[in-house]
Amino acid sequence: QRGGARGVASPCLAAVAVSRALCAEVRLPKEYPRYHVGQLFTAEQTARIRWHSSQALRLQESKVGSGGVDSDGVSVAHESRRSRSGGVPDDHYFFSQVYMQLWRFANESNEQLWRFAVAPHTMETMQYSIYSGDMRGMYDWHEDVGFHSDTSARVLSATVQLSEETAYTG
Repeated sequence: QRGGARGVASPCLAAVAVSRALCAEVRLPKEYPRYHVGQLFTAEQTARIRWHSSQALRLQESKVGSGGVDSDGVSVAHESRRSRSGGVPDDHYFFSQVYMQLWRFANESNEQLWRFAVAPHTMETMQYSIYSGDMRGMYDWHEDVGFHSDTSARVLSATVQLSEETAYTG
């Protein structure tokens, strides 16, 4: 994945569904694309997500590296990522609805394409990130998997663009 911003803040929301051996049935994928694009939220919904995030989330300088989903023991690496981010609580009255909508989209996409064995309770904590022009926000190429860590079992990752595509370049 690659991302960048110039001039204005570019927020995005990322969530990951993980899978351990949840069922014995093996299902072959219908397709195996590296990515899938679809419309998840309306402009009004993304504006509401940005507003609630600005009110309820505590953002800090983003970290990069293998580790837990809470970034414990992971360092800041400005050459790889420049952003502010924070965890999105799944028990928050507003964000729980966002989790449900993202889960439905991810599950429908998974069933149409990859057919991994995933379940809602395996979804990791979403991360809300802001890539702003004043800090030359970016996230260099990487794979969303951590080796020998809490994130080593990821099978699906999702990035949800919450800013208008005309609000940044990159």
